[in-house]
Amino acid sequence: MAISVGFEDRVARALVQYGFITEAQLDQARKQAGDLLEALVSMGFIGRESLITALSLHLRVPVVDLKQMEVDPEAVKLLPEKYARQYKVLPVGFAPDGSLRVVTKSPNDFLLSSQLSSATGRQVRFALALGEGLEVLIDRSYSRLGSQ
Repeated sequence: MAISVGFEDRVARALVQYGFITEAQLDQARKQAGDLLEALVSMGFIGRESLITALSLHLRVPVVDLKQMEVDPEAVKLLPEKYARQYKVLPVGFAPDGSLRVVTKSPNDFLLSSQLSSATGRQVRFALALGEGLEVLIDRSYSRLGSQ
């Protein structure tokens, strides 16, 4: 879950503030290489479901587990593959109001949201992509389009 360091730190601070983890656990996780939030989960300091709940509440956006993500090919068609790779985003479906659901590692990037709306002609609703594999899901989704 390679999210910007500033973002990870803010979320980790919120996890301490709301009692999900202790300051000592956060310090231990910071000593690990790689993703801070993933380290907290892998070290057993917080469960994945609790992390998903905390992230969703903190960001006020839905959080999705990429391993269980179902992607609507019609949504994928709205965004060129090059754009999806460059900005590490993937349209995955449509909300009932017709807006485009997009998974990203940067759900609080308002400029990106505006650019995606312009590129797709639809209002965008972000969901935070949790876990590794956004690039793999992008690969799989666009390769399926090519084989249709």
